[in-house]
Amino acid sequence: MYESAFYSEELFSSIPSDKEIRINDRGAIVNFMLGLDAYTISSGSYPNYLHGDSIISVPLDADEEMQLGYVTVAKRELSELGRIYIDEIKNTIRR
Repeated sequence: MYESAFYSEELFSSIPSDKEIRINDRGAIVNFMLGLDAYTISSGSYPNYLHGDSIISVPLDADEEMQLGYVTVAKRELSELGRIYIDEIKNTIRR
């Protein structure tokens, strides 16, 4: 494995799979999901305006928990877009 499991965005990334493609670019993973009918395990926060109903979030039936966080510059306020993003993440978590 070429990455630390502590920084992985997927809950089950350390479990072996028969078929696996590793991608570290969000744009590429979207193209793979759409073109190959593939999936990824993530927070489930994906804006519909990007690909409509082509990409959907399906909750997993698992006892695992994912921790989400963000980093900001000290003594600097988030931009309006940044605040909107954080609010959307919080709304997703509450569902």
